[in-house]
Amino acid sequence: ALISEGDPELGPFQQGDARSGEIAVLFAGETGDLDPPQEKGLLLLRQIGPTDGWYVIAATSDGVVIDTPAALDSVPIGAVTVSGQGRGFEGTLGVSAFSPGDLAARLDFEIGAGGAMADLEPFSVELDLSAAADGDVVAILVHGDTGLGNDPSTFAALPIVMAAAPAGTIPPTE
Repeated sequence: ALISEGDPELGPFQQGDARSGEIAVLFAGETGDLDPPQEKGLLLLRQIGPTDGWYVIAATSDGVVIDTPAALDSVPIGAVTVSGQGRGFEGTLGVSAFSPGDLAARLDFEIGAGGAMADLEPFSVELDLSAAADGDVVAILVHGDTGLGNDPSTFAALPIVMAAAPAGTIPPTE
């Protein structure tokens, strides 16, 4: 199948259990030819909420792994360290935090350094999430850069829950 030059495509929905599934994010490269497609990542979906709507709850790929924080970790509001392993063009990894479903509501974006070629290398980036409120769900997205404008590259994403410091505690100083 041919698509517009460089545009990512979504593969077919693959059912998991009765309330979950996944969809591959495919890239045709500069030729626009999806035969064979390049799988850039996998969107993990879950049917939740009172409407039983389908939601992307995380994303995985073979090019980025987020080790900390873990999905649904309760994280203190403020500086949050995101670490793991990844690769990107010239070792570049983009690390961002935003309100789920609203990329325009980005809380922070930092550049990290991982592997430059086939090997994954460790990365660690500190994000400023001081603008988040107690109980907010924040999406963490890490993606490798490819040097090509429309290439979605490989990526990983997960949600965390922001938590205010308990009353009477003193935040750590650095």
